[in-house]
Amino acid sequence: MPTDPDLLEAQANAVYERVRTQLRELLHEGARGLQPFPAFPGAPNSRAIELDVTGSGDRRGCVVLAEDGELYELQLEVEADSLAAGANEPVLAQQEQRVPLEGLPAGEYVVYAQRALQLVIAELRRRG
Repeated sequence: MPTDPDLLEAQANAVYERVRTQLRELLHEGARGLQPFPAFPGAPNSRAIELDVTGSGDRRGCVVLAEDGELYELQLEVEADSLAAGANEPVLAQQEQRVPLEGLPAGEYVVYAQRALQLVIAELRRRG
C-alpha cells in the first residue's frame, strides 16, 4: 500500500510546528541572556544578529534575530537628503525598518531559528 503524501505532509508539518514553538522559546531565552545585545555591523544603533543561511534560496533580504528573540527582515536605507544636508557618516543617515517574518512556513522558520541559536550560543560562549 503506497504512503499517502497528504498524511505524510500533515505529520511533517505537525513536527515542524512543535519544533518551531520550542526553538522560539529557546531564542527568547538566549536573547535575554545576550545583554548588551550585539550591534548590527555597519549600523551601531541597531541591535541585531544577521542570519546568513547558505543555500536557503532566500529572497527575503537581510534576516536578523532581534533583542526580543524574534526574527525580522532588516531593511536599511540611506537617505540621500540627509547626506546632502551634511551628514558626514552614512550611518547617521540610515533609516531602519524591521519587518516581522510573520507567516513564515514552520520548516523555513526552523532553518533560520537553528542558525540563530547557533550564533547566540557561540556569542554566549565567547562572553564566557
